[in-house]
Amino acid sequence: MQYFLGIGEYSDKAPFEASILVHFRQRIGEEIINRISRRIVENKSERVGEKNQEKKLKETNNREIKEG
Repeated sequence: MQYFLGIGEYSDKAPFEASILVHFRQRIGEEIINRISRRIVENKSERVGEKNQEKKLKETNNREIKEG
């Protein structure tokens, strides 16, 4: 979290009170939070799919090189 807040170095001290997150969620509403969560999951799923495709392509190329 410190990285995303732009803090240049690690600190054991919390960058803000945890209750601020509760207030933030209450202000933007449940629907927006749910949309954000869905987008995060979709994005992650797409990346995993892309990595799997790349891995399969590399494996295929390696087999062709060994057989050829």
